[in-house]
Amino acid sequence: MRINKIIACVSAFAVCMCSVSFSGVSADSAVQKYEFEDGSLDGCKVCDYTSLDEGASGEPVDLTGFSGSGFVYIEQKNTSVTVTVDAPESGLYELKIGYCEASDPNKKVQYLNVNGQNQGEVTFPYYEGWAEITAGYIPLNAGSNTIEIASYWGYTMLDYLTIAPADSSITALE
Repeated sequence: MRINKIIACVSAFAVCMCSVSFSGVSADSAVQKYEFEDGSLDGCKVCDYTSLDEGASGEPVDLTGFSGSGFVYIEQKNTSVTVTVDAPESGLYELKIGYCEASDPNKKVQYLNVNGQNQGEVTFPYYEGWAEITAGYIPLNAGSNTIEIASYWGYTMLDYLTIAPADSSITALE
């Protein structure tokens, strides 16, 4: 009788591990990456330099390691970058952004617009180098969609964005 309980527990554990493994693979394969420098710029500029002479810390900032051919620098108010993304189906998608914010030891905040609709603000924590943040869950239509980062505070370097279908634990809340 005891051996049956052990076999049942081991079997249940194996089934759970297989489920976790398979769900992780499908989620990773659904991630789509887009470079900001390939987007439409309004008052911003594409940069490819690999260091800043001085960040807020007073020290040089290493900018090597950006992806693609460069990054977009949102330097001032009334500027923006818009990236067109392709969603396989309508629904909620997790948005992540690769960025550097080396100018303010507190943070910088920018506006997020999806398909022309304001989705709120994205906070970019201070980080002297490249980092990735989750910018929330956004509604996308099947097919072509636009994601715009518009300056509120400016002074943020944007490397890339990724979209991935939201986990079922999020979409079940709809």
